[in-house]
Amino acid sequence: MIIALAVVTLILLLIVRAGHTLYSVGSFTNAWQKESVLSLDDQALVIVAMGDSTVQGVGSLKRSDSFISQVAKRVSAQTGKTVQIVNLSVSGADSGQLLESQLPKFKNVKRFDAIVVAVGPNDITHKKSLESFLVNYETLLKQLPADKTVIANLPPMGPEDINGKNSYEWGQALKPVAEKYNVAVALVFEKVNPRANDFRIYGGDFYHPSKAGYKLWADAFEEPLQKILNKS
Repeated sequence: MIIALAVVTLILLLIVRAGHTLYSVGSFTNAWQKESVLSLDDQALVIVAMGDSTVQGVGSLKRSDSFISQVAKRVSAQTGKTVQIVNLSVSGADSGQLLESQLPKFKNVKRFDAIVVAVGPNDITHKKSLESFLVNYETLLKQLPADKTVIANLPPMGPEDINGKNSYEWGQALKPVAEKYNVAVALVFEKVNPRANDFRIYGGDFYHPSKAGYKLWADAFEEPLQKILNKS
């Protein structure tokens, strides 16, 4: 009886966590959108974020647990300045959709001190080619200031692309593009991979990161982002 009760409790907990993850897709989007149209504080450091659901923070229980929020808190503590986030990311976006919908919005942002980009996993799951992903990334980086941009390599993930390449290989292929345009790379894969089999770093859908998972992302972004903001 005790074992059965424990199993039922666990199943219910997993259902609740999965439901919250699904709910957060819409609720986080609405909250970020409301903040993105607020007036920019002249005294604040402004970070523009573009990408997919990981930039939204989907998988965490609270939006403040997202990696962009966690790293912003660290920067604020280190600099003593308020950090304002303009989060233009869209859950489910691939690199082509980022170019179509997020880049035009970025061009309307009047002032910023740093840009964060994390995109690619949806290109893999949507069975887009690595070649098209790299072309899209080059198109993006041509239009961003190199000295203010940090991009993420791809996190470890199960699905492979249409040619059987995995996220590590995509991240490796992204390196020369980043070097060509002289932009910093947040080594998300290297931070997450040692704990890739630890269920605690995943959210309710066991795909998106949890707060603990996003902490690893924040660890990857902190150093390159701090170098940029120290110049602001």
